[in-house]
Amino acid sequence: MTEDFFRKLSKKEIDALTNVDLASHSNTNIASRNLLFLLLSYFVIVLCTLTFIILKKEFFINELRLMENVDLQFAEATLNQRIIKVIVLSAIIGVSAIINRYFSLIAVLVFVAAIFGLVDDFSMRITHSDDPFSLTASTVTILRLVAIGLIGKMILQAIGESSQKDMDFP
Repeated sequence: MTEDFFRKLSKKEIDALTNVDLASHSNTNIASRNLLFLLLSYFVIVLCTLTFIILKKEFFINELRLMENVDLQFAEATLNQRIIKVIVLSAIIGVSAIINRYFSLIAVLVFVAAIFGLVDDFSMRITHSDDPFSLTASTVTILRLVAIGLIGKMILQAIGESSQKDMDFP
């Protein structure tokens, strides 16, 4: 069976499978380590932000109640919905990174969702809140910006890594 497999391959493909270029292999390994570092940093920031929001839950419920002009139960449900959305999006990024399937596409989708969520929250906070630049709200906004930046860096890293693989095996 393996002989049939190698007979169907061209000389260039056989050379690519049998010739190991340690220099290019180490570059791919370094790129994978950088991507792993960015991914772990992203998860740490998301975990810190979620912990911060859960600890200051009453503050955020009151902010949502004031900004959206709704009752307390609806504001609490909205906050819980946003927390669950962040957890699900982070889990999707983690699973796609572990499986190594469609990571760039999923990271781009999460990046777009995070940008739109940040813009929506920030514009609502500016137009409806008494103090849009409070310490708590600013801390969460900064952490979200850093997480979005890390997602963008992961996308660039993943795209750069896949383009190197494409160039190695035409």
